[in-house]
Amino acid sequence: MKLMPRKISKVAVIGGGLMSSEIATMLVLRNYQLVLKHKNKTHLLDEISRIKENLQNCVKNGRADQQCLEKSASLLKGVVDYDNFNDVDLVIEAESEDLSLKQEIFANLEKFCPQHCIFTSNSSKFSLKLIGERSKCPNRIAQIRFFCLSHVLPLMEIVRTENTLPQVVVDLIDLGRKMRKTPIVVIDRQGYTVNSMFVTYLHAAILLTEGGVDAYQIDQALKSFGMQLGPFRIIDIVGFQAFAEISKILVESLPDRSYKPKLISILQQEGHEGECNGKGFYKYDHCSKASQDPELRKYIEKAQNISNATIASKLTKLSDAEIVEMILFPALNEACRIISEGVVIRSSDLDVASVFGMGFPSYRGGIVYWSNSFGSDYVYSKLERWAKEYGDFFKPCDYIGERSTKRISLANEIKRAKSQL
Repeated sequence: MKLMPRKISKVAVIGGGLMSSEIATMLVLRNYQLVLKHKNKTHLLDEISRIKENLQNCVKNGRADQQCLEKSASLLKGVVDYDNFNDVDLVIEAESEDLSLKQEIFANLEKFCPQHCIFTSNSSKFSLKLIGERSKCPNRIAQIRFFCLSHVLPLMEIVRTENTLPQVVVDLIDLGRKMRKTPIVVIDRQGYTVNSMFVTYLHAAILLTEGGVDAYQIDQALKSFGMQLGPFRIIDIVGFQAFAEISKILVESLPDRSYKPKLISILQQEGHEGECNGKGFYKYDHCSKASQDPELRKYIEKAQNISNATIASKLTKLSDAEIVEMILFPALNEACRIISEGVVIRSSDLDVASVFGMGFPSYRGGIVYWSNSFGSDYVYSKLERWAKEYGDFFKPCDYIGERSTKRISLANEIKRAKSQL
């Protein structure tokens, strides 16, 4: 029997984390009644102010008009308790990354929400099973993850466990589409799923820069390839604080294959926070127009001194095509790990994710499909060579190695059990 999505009218967001105000803004812009809960009244008022500022920015950027702004603001109600949760259809927990706090919230939700209500978390650090460990209704728990550049990269990741009801997944897919997002469904996994691919891409760019490649050449090479934005412009827009937190989560979750950049913390010590304060990898004027920062070179040299890294002469002579491969192949490598772990139903889900979550050029078909243009053996040989020269960050995963040996495309599907959806 085909499942039809149930209507979601009223949503509660439990705030406190990096994304709570942005999630709330997206919801009221799509005409959802919103209850915003914060445990502290002062912080709640600050959060409401940020949402109203976000709405004003939408008007300035032409994404909404004044009438829309007023209507959206009227849909928002701030609370410090659960009294208004008795008729909500969906809860999005977007608190700080504190496991015991999240578990306490999910245990409390059952007492105050109706039986049809879906409980979700926006956490990127903890698995869904851990978050819902104290819950008595694991079948209506899921995760929905939005991304820091949600207005530019409109991906929404829906995470489910074996206990999550198919109806819950259908409802969340419908929510994503109504929010003008592109939803993909993944299996519960410790740490990031799609974002592990995206952050690996950004880390690869920093690794090359710390190794001697010009940051602005990297951005230009990726833009010429067709990426929506260069990696360093992306980091500037996301903001250094947010990026540092995202990086920390990835490194802690996947320590054996993550790169630990030195450059971000050095730039932060020098007062660089990204586009938000006019100083990132680029300089920004009052209209947010980016220009190259001539002082960036000295900060890169400082990062090299801290890590005792020597500039590899090979890296400084890379062509644009080689830069693209050295930055995108690690992301492809991470995508192949995600496929081999059964986190996604099909490899094409990651093609969609790379386009809508990384800004990968759609005309190239997505990051996994793109690999068909040169083959698995080429990818494997490149990664293996770079791993020997520059470290385990580039070490090819077993999935690529096996497919290289058999000369099988990385995009060929693995036979799995039929989806219940």
